Amino acid sequence: MQGTDLRKLREKKNMTLAQVSEQLNIPATTIAAYERGIRKPKIKNLVKLADFYGVSLSMLDFFDYSDDSNLKPNNRLREIRLSKDLTLKKVANEIGISENLIGKYERNEREPKLKTWIKLADYFNVSVSYLQGLTGFSKGKAPSDDLDINYLHQRLDQLKEINDLQELHKELKNIAELAHSMKINRQEDKDHD
Repeated sequence: MQGTDLRKLREKKNMTLAQVSEQLNIPATTIAAYERGIRKPKIKNLVKLADFYGVSLSMLDFFDYSDDSNLKPNNRLREIRLSKDLTLKKVANEIGISENLIGKYERNEREPKLKTWIKLADYFNVSVSYLQGLTGFSKGKAPSDDLDINYLHQRLDQLKEINDLQELHKELKNIAELAHSMKINRQEDKDHD
């Protein structure tokens, strides 16, 4: 099965990416990446998708799992760190993550949790999808609204973990500024078309 066939299954159910995402608890951008064939589903997500669409696992297994290099796109952590002349030690100290762990993230030996992706994206002032290597654009310049909106949703989800009122206010202000800059960037893009 190709990614486009996965999309056909969704469309056959007359469902949007957001609806499937809500039903399966898989981010809409992740499902979109599966449908475009640019990302390989983890086994647990493959099972969820097969059950949801009422098809066999073998029908959905459209990737070759023997090649781990296709498991995820190459992230840009090392590239962006080096472009800013930052050492692993400096980034580690400023973010509060061990040097060794950041090195593993850079080499795709370990996958950061969403909270860590957001912390790293904020530190480098780029979107999570850009840092993960899913888009070729930095913050506010993603090629589709889904990716920008997903980034905002990720930031909003993080609000649940903030217990300090001042920190919560600061993060809400950051999210509002980000949404505003994304709106301005979209308007500028439309004006140039």
